Amino acid sequence: MSNTIDQASLYAQQGLMEAQKALSTTVQKLSTGQRVNGAQDDAASLAISQNMVSQLNAVNQSVVNLNQATSLLQTADTGLSSIGDILLRVKQLAVQGGNDGLSNTQKVDIAKELSDLNNEIKNTINRTSFNNQALLTNYGVLDSNSGIKAGSTNIGTLDNTIVTTLAVNDARPGIYKLSSNGPALTMTKTDWNDNELGSQTITLGTLSGSKASQVLNFGDFGIWMRLDSSTVGINGLTDSGEEMAKNLSNIFKPIIVQEGPTIKFGAGPKNTDLIAYSPINLTNTAKADGEIVGAPNLNGISNTNPAAVQVLAAPSTPQGTYNITINESAAATEFDLTNFTSANNTVGINSNFSFTVGTNTYKANGDKVTGGVTTAGAVSAMTGYNAAGFNINLSNLTNWINSLNDNNVSARLYQPSSGQYAIKINGGKSGAANAVSFQGMTLVVADNTLTGTDVTGTVNLLSDGRLQTTFNYSVKSPTAGEPLVSYTGGITAFEGDNGQYLSYTGAAGQEYLNTNYSAVATGVKQADGTLVINNELTPNPAYVPYYPFANAYSTLYDQTLDRTSQFLANGVTPNPYYQLQNLGVRDQPPSAAYQYGSANWNANFTSNLVLKNSVAGIDIARDANLTINGRRITNDTNIFTDTATGLAFNITTKTQPWDATQSAKIVVGTPAEALALNNSSLVALSQSIQNLKGFNANTSNELWRSTFNSISTQSDKAVDFIASERAIIGSQMNRVSEINSNLQSQSVNLKKSKSDLIDTNMAAEAGNLGKGFIREYSATKANQVANEMPSVVRTLMKLWDDIKS
Repeated sequence: MSNTIDQASLYAQQGLMEAQKALSTTVQKLSTGQRVNGAQDDAASLAISQNMVSQLNAVNQSVVNLNQATSLLQTADTGLSSIGDILLRVKQLAVQGGNDGLSNTQKVDIAKELSDLNNEIKNTINRTSFNNQALLTNYGVLDSNSGIKAGSTNIGTLDNTIVTTLAVNDARPGIYKLSSNGPALTMTKTDWNDNELGSQTITLGTLSGSKASQVLNFGDFGIWMRLDSSTVGINGLTDSGEEMAKNLSNIFKPIIVQEGPTIKFGAGPKNTDLIAYSPINLTNTAKADGEIVGAPNLNGISNTNPAAVQVLAAPSTPQGTYNITINESAAATEFDLTNFTSANNTVGINSNFSFTVGTNTYKANGDKVTGGVTTAGAVSAMTGYNAAGFNINLSNLTNWINSLNDNNVSARLYQPSSGQYAIKINGGKSGAANAVSFQGMTLVVADNTLTGTDVTGTVNLLSDGRLQTTFNYSVKSPTAGEPLVSYTGGITAFEGDNGQYLSYTGAAGQEYLNTNYSAVATGVKQADGTLVINNELTPNPAYVPYYPFANAYSTLYDQTLDRTSQFLANGVTPNPYYQLQNLGVRDQPPSAAYQYGSANWNANFTSNLVLKNSVAGIDIARDANLTINGRRITNDTNIFTDTATGLAFNITTKTQPWDATQSAKIVVGTPAEALALNNSSLVALSQSIQNLKGFNANTSNELWRSTFNSISTQSDKAVDFIASERAIIGSQMNRVSEINSNLQSQSVNLKKSKSDLIDTNMAAEAGNLGKGFIREYSATKANQVANEMPSVVRTLMKLWDDIKS
């Protein structure tokens, strides 16, 4: 009986708990309006709805962004509209001013109103802004790919000439190339498709003094640069205007100007969805772009490696893909004569000395050889000339090289570090045919670690960049008493841009030079510019065995044996040589174990030489070598055109023949976007109106009429320009409106989808609420009855006990 009562009570309590839980859930859904209030309600629907909330927030914010974009565009359009209205009044006044029936005094009044209107155009341009961002002014920006870098580009040859300033704020977008003809420097503007749009030529002056400046003003394009020059070296040489113009025109990459930054508005749920507004440049003063001469280039071009090569397509270039390989770039000769401690140190000039510049060879006696024809006394003889050979100090050698008046070479004396002196020699032209070389100089080539002295030798620099040296050196074994052997040897080496030797070949039969120094890495550049080679110069093809003794080891001549004793050391064994005559000392190793060959050469011998060449930093003149789809072409400069395809190449890397090749894939296809219209009509109009300020009652009718006619024509062009810009803005506003409409539709649909997933059915939940109340009431009463059952049972049992008693 008791168990049955307890079970009924539990059933009643469980029913009450479930009724209360269901009622609580129903109340939560009704109070929040959502069917899903937690992950336990519907995990999948909750996850999907959260993603939709993220999308919805992004879309709604994009709508706000686009509303701001619309306001900005409307502000810009209002500004342009005001300018357009002013221009219409300008046109009216210009026509009125052309009436000869007006007096000059009345025309002055018209000029005053035109001046006020011109000022109001400027004021409108300046005050048309949105959130402090100007909408009708913009400026040119120097692209990072431009070849000239302000503050670092050095165009000096004999001196340092730094482009300290390059201003392009007033320039319009485009590509600006430089070319020279003597001291005349021409700037040519092209569009992105290499169509020529105009040019301007200025003349560079030759600067003088240890420090000087020059401003190059290309006013037609709104570009100017400042050159600051300072002399370098002891002889204080300066570049001519022609040299500076040439170096500017040889800068690999042209000046590239882009528009200033645009204003961007988010137009979608991703940051890549943008509406961009480029402020209209109404303050630019650059000259109008000219008409394209000849057939326009309608080939656009893309390049996978602009850091290595720039390519421009011609109108005749077939569209397609071109695989480019740069095997080497063109360069002019340069090298240093180093390892001197004084300007008075001397260079040895041998009897066979010659100094070759391109096709010209100069002798120490002043003779010049060209094409096999010798012209005696064509140049000055070297100071101290002697046919048998002589020495010349650094200053005099530098002056002699410059006195050749050969445009393909120059020299300057300078100090690479305190107490050190060097001659810098530069070729003036690139290309293998313009190489500078010499033979028959005596220079320091090594340090002799055995004697502690410099080793001098004959040095030849060949036109292909090989450095040949011949000198005396000694090979010494570290073992006491062994021979010191002297040789006349040499080495042929190739040197790269960084002072690194690439290969060594010792003279045939003189491979003993190839020895082992392991203390310092290969090709260490010293403070004085000297290249010190302190590593093993591996012989080619292999080590040559060296045996410095005339005889092989033999015990017969081993001086450690006692030849005066009848018995050997044990006193028992007879000495077989006792009765023989003592043979004395024979040239042989000290023991049977001491042998020489390729296996132990390094361990036993040293040449006592540290190579210390006085010709360092060699970069020899060479042609550019480039491959197009397997077809090899060459040129003596890095800027050239392939006649077969019309592709214009501008090699920008300094690639040596031994460097890794550079490659690029060029795709010639549809043309790049055309440059924007020029605002030159507004600039010209403003200038013409300003000219009217100088007019008065005495100005001739003809001048009044021509000026008013010019203003009339320019105002028409300005109206067309403003109308064109307004059309662009109107198109953008239409696009913004369409995007906005689309985003608002997305927002509505996202809200509905989200609501279907998580919002509650209010009618159904209201019914559930009534059911819940009834269920809870019934469960409460059942629980109450269950709780009262034990008391009733006890009363009945007591009553039964009373009846029995």
